[in-house]
Amino acid sequence: MEIGIEDVVRLFRIKSVICNFSGGKDSLVSTHLAHESLKDADAAIEVLHVDTTIALPGVQDFVKSVCERYGWKLAVVKPKRDFFTLAKRWGMPTQKRRWCCVALKIKPIISYLRHKERPILTVTGIRAFESIRRRIMVERGELRQLMWHKKQKAYLYSPIFWWKDEEVERYALEKALPVSPIKSLLGYSGECICGVYTSVEDVRLIKQYFPEFFEKLVVLE
Repeated sequence: MEIGIEDVVRLFRIKSVICNFSGGKDSLVSTHLAHESLKDADAAIEVLHVDTTIALPGVQDFVKSVCERYGWKLAVVKPKRDFFTLAKRWGMPTQKRRWCCVALKIKPIISYLRHKERPILTVTGIRAFESIRRRIMVERGELRQLMWHKKQKAYLYSPIFWWKDEEVERYALEKALPVSPIKSLLGYSGECICGVYTSVEDVRLIKQYFPEFFEKLVVLE
């Protein structure tokens, strides 16, 4: 059953709404939807972008430009040690050993949320039908539209959890949302090129459009 963000904020008496904006379309749509829906809410709302230190050039510039365009309050956080330092120490991340997600994203978010008034609602662009892996997690009950995140000590919510691709596209067109130049080139946001889910075609395109970034990865490997 789909739950509206206004209901979540009212039911749990949310004081702080933090919209996670990676620079991709899903997170942009969910962030825009949250701001549109909570115009009259008492909760403080802002945007949080995690500088993973392994994003393609231009990702952060796009995020900042979007927030300036809509007048959204933006905070940018980053890990204490960058991806390249950690990869030299621990090796490149793999699907069975994805240290990157916790070290580069979750820890900086947890650190930032410590200073926010609670209860906190973190808004994401996670969708149930985004991939086969996500569908399996939903079927197992491991992923839901509204969850309690023990490490963040906050409610985790996605306003577009049940949306299909065409619904996301329709909303973006209707609201004339800006399109990331990186999304146009590669088909995804490019905010975390850790290599775990990077296909051969992705590598080819990165080499073509971001040769200096590609060379840094080659040297690291």
